[in-house]
Amino acid sequence: MLRLYLPVESSKNELNTMKILQENTLETVQPVEQKFSIGGKATIADNRFNTVVQRKLKSAIQGSEETILTKPQGSAKFQQIASQMGQRYGVDTSTLKATHNSSFPARVNAEATIEGKNIHFAPGMDTEYNIKHEVAHAIDNTLHGMPKGDALINGHKIDTTREKKVDRMLYDTRMVQRKEMNTTEGAIPLSSDKPVVQRRAVDNSLKNLEAVSDPVNYVNDNAENNWFVVLDQYEKNILEFNSESPNTTFGANEYGPEVYGMNSLLIYRKEITERLLEDAVEPVKQHEENERKEFMKTTGESAFFHNGIMKKILINEPIRPLIGNVPGSTNPTSDIDVNLSGDGSEYAVYWLNQEFKNRYGNGRESGVVYDVNFYAQDFVPKKVFALKGNGELTKTNDEKYYDSDNWRTHQIKNARVQKEDEKEQEIASLFMMRVNMTDADWKYYKDQLEDTTNQNPEVVPQQTLLEVERRYTERNQRLNPAANNTTNLPADLGKIEPENREYEKVLEDEVSIARLRFEYWKSKLENYPKDTYVQFKTDRYYMELKAAKSKALAYANEAYYTQGAVIGVVVNKQILDNMYKNDRSTKFLKLKLTPAEYYHGFTEQIGFAFHSLNKAEGMDDLIRMGKYVHRAYNLFKHYCLVKDKQYTNYFSEEERRAASDWEGVKQGKEYDSNSGNYVDSTISKEFGLWNVLRRFTGSSLWTIGMESRKRVIKERLIELKIKFDRARTE
Repeated sequence: MLRLYLPVESSKNELNTMKILQENTLETVQPVEQKFSIGGKATIADNRFNTVVQRKLKSAIQGSEETILTKPQGSAKFQQIASQMGQRYGVDTSTLKATHNSSFPARVNAEATIEGKNIHFAPGMDTEYNIKHEVAHAIDNTLHGMPKGDALINGHKIDTTREKKVDRMLYDTRMVQRKEMNTTEGAIPLSSDKPVVQRRAVDNSLKNLEAVSDPVNYVNDNAENNWFVVLDQYEKNILEFNSESPNTTFGANEYGPEVYGMNSLLIYRKEITERLLEDAVEPVKQHEENERKEFMKTTGESAFFHNGIMKKILINEPIRPLIGNVPGSTNPTSDIDVNLSGDGSEYAVYWLNQEFKNRYGNGRESGVVYDVNFYAQDFVPKKVFALKGNGELTKTNDEKYYDSDNWRTHQIKNARVQKEDEKEQEIASLFMMRVNMTDADWKYYKDQLEDTTNQNPEVVPQQTLLEVERRYTERNQRLNPAANNTTNLPADLGKIEPENREYEKVLEDEVSIARLRFEYWKSKLENYPKDTYVQFKTDRYYMELKAAKSKALAYANEAYYTQGAVIGVVVNKQILDNMYKNDRSTKFLKLKLTPAEYYHGFTEQIGFAFHSLNKAEGMDDLIRMGKYVHRAYNLFKHYCLVKDKQYTNYFSEEERRAASDWEGVKQGKEYDSNSGNYVDSTISKEFGLWNVLRRFTGSSLWTIGMESRKRVIKERLIELKIKFDRARTE
């Protein structure tokens, strides 16, 4: 019953009016037409007799205490939803009491529970969907009586018979007229001294409904504003995915509409990323124009300032528009790495990161909320896409490489600069490996390296290792992740925000200027191709541009630092290779790298392998890291081929094949020696992994614990790294 409190000195007329109100509170509520959805708000013109009288009474009481209406107890969001649903069904929900951040639901494996009028939400589980679900239970119990219970969990009598019914109530858009409660339908308490508990089970796959109906708010409301919680829900089959039709969100089953919640979230993730890219084009263009004008004032190249070339390049040369694609958007386990191209991509990273946080991230980074990462134009040469498109990279015979270097952005010809560039990239690749290793891992590598360097100091010079340590210390000081992580996120996610800020800073302060300098001198080289000084300056500024990019990428989320890694993996393996496709006839020629670039790429694969190993907790994690091991062996093999070395001098064919098959396990493929192709595997992934590890390590790892397995794999990888270190100087 609606309670109305009046001051003691109320007039006789006012008390008579209250009596009339009380006599009419039991009137049946008439249907009111409205629209209702899980994510919407309904506006109802409430013209019931008691409500009209209440409004008149409130107006008549001038100068008295303000009328006080009882409300459900709980958060403002809970009060609003409970009151709204109560109006819809004509049920008084004012006596409901919500306890947020409660420990009780965990006792019965639930996200939320209702016991009589008391509703409990587990920490972080007071989502809009769960609130509506539990309030629907309260309404259903009022209209139809308490259920008797059909299960016993940890000493609590649980009822699971009405879960689907109350979920349908959330999506029924019809207005419901209140029914008089049948007091014989379980209104009397059970024989237990406590009423039955109804729960919103943790693994309830009906989260799909909310993901489809409200993808805009789902990650924030139902997954802690964290895409990796979404992935956990997907892996637990809480969110469903239709792989045959990735752009589908609805189907049909015996219960009515079947939904694919993961499809819906992936579609939304793709849409907002593409929308941001479209919106970024104009502000990035404007910023690039301003940067070019500023560069003319500060370049210092006064000897060439007034020959018209600077004006042509930096003022009249059309600005290449920002371009970015959204790969992996329909794969539930893939992130979206947006590799930008065009002029001004350095500023675009800053703009996209900030706009995402403001529009879609609720203040969090895109890498946390949707596992979307924005990268400025790195080492992927845009010429590759033109070569691929016009068929120049299509493989027709048994050749392996594209026999030309015309895909390169610039070919360094000065021998001294070339040597400096190779050394700089070597340091960057070792730096990347160091970042992804623990202190113990790095010490083990240096200890194993010491025996080799005693015999040949040029294998990995001590000065190189000292520079790696210096950069590693500087990086830690700039990031200071412990001080910056105020988000209560796991360490791997908490570091994304400080890393993004440093990445943006280096891009704006160093990479953008280095790019303008290089473009200026490259243009001069086109006009004076035989001028050795211009050639030297162009080479020098290209080396500095690569070094600046490597420095910036050291702060980008899980990025490669060197050109060798980007070309060797992103281009050759991901863009040009169909290794695990059943039909490999469309495989493309690979770009031939320099021996130094193969080594740099190899070193970074060892780094990522250690990163995965250090995070690995189970066999699934070991399966996923196989791609890095395979890529490392692949790069070592190609190094040997271009150097006319026998790779079997460093590792056996069985070992190399095991590394390749390791990645095949993740893909659900196995090598068919008869056809020379990878085909769908006939064994489980776990059994396939045990077989691979036995062949890779030369012993069975079945009987030892996870930490021991990881140690054996690490030792094997360090052994391979030392072999490649030595191979370069032989």
